[in-house]
Amino acid sequence: MWSTWHRTFTAFSYFAPVPLVLDEPTPDALITRMRQAELHYSTRTHGRRF
Repeated sequence: MWSTWHRTFTAFSYFAPVPLVLDEPTPDALITRMRQAELHYSTRTHGRRF
């Protein structure tokens, strides 16, 4: 979503074990950060399950 106050694109995570809010100036940069965060937390979670 567009955050008027910050003038950035903002995403809220539902997959992280802690509240996670990502802000980036462009949609492409936000998508990149979202993918990085998802990979980071999915790797950590995957390691704990087995």
